[in-house]
Amino acid sequence: MNHFSAVLARLHAAWQGAQAAWAAAAPAHARLNDLGEVLEHSADGVAQADAAGRITFLNPAALDLLGLPRGAAWAPLQVADLAASGTRRHLLHTVLPALQARQQIQRQHDILSAITHALPATVVIVDAQGRYRFVNNAFERYVGLPADQIIGRTAVEVLGPEEVARRRPYMQRAVAGEAVDFTLDYPGEQGITYLALNCIPLRLDGMVDGFVGISQDITVQRREQARLA
Repeated sequence: MNHFSAVLARLHAAWQGAQAAWAAAAPAHARLNDLGEVLEHSADGVAQADAAGRITFLNPAALDLLGLPRGAAWAPLQVADLAASGTRRHLLHTVLPALQARQQIQRQHDILSAITHALPATVVIVDAQGRYRFVNNAFERYVGLPADQIIGRTAVEVLGPEEVARRRPYMQRAVAGEAVDFTLDYPGEQGITYLALNCIPLRLDGMVDGFVGISQDITVQRREQARLA
């Protein structure tokens, strides 16, 4: 359980970074054509490189500075080819490793996100103020709302005060640093439905910063246990 909590903590941190990037990228994409025009007519040389240090784009001013033909293919270049020795060392030993690490973190985030969204169990991350930071697809189906109508809202707003009142003692224990397992029952016309829940403290930099909540319907298992008994 502690290992799963650590994995989800990493997912949470990566997820926050991804959300910020998506939010920042949205208006940029809307102005992409305008940006292209600016780069095309800029007097400043602009170059773009990938994580391996390969030059992937040069605007017309950069082509002129390097003496390369416009509108024609040019030989592959490395960032190191354009920099002084001190700058090359900085790029090779500081900038490029940082870019590669960031790329690896993004890949891990994508994998963890895909796994979490594929789980049949609901998975949420709730901060110390009781607001949702992350929810998976199963939780969206459970409450009947899309993630963008859940993130930033409190459990009371999403689940209702009566449901939260049942869960609050366990949530408070989780925020205090205790991993909690409990089961709730829901009587209905078709019999009792059982929901198993786990609240796992979310520790970031040694401090509890909310909790990870996991829940799964265990009605079939409970009924089979009763039948066997």
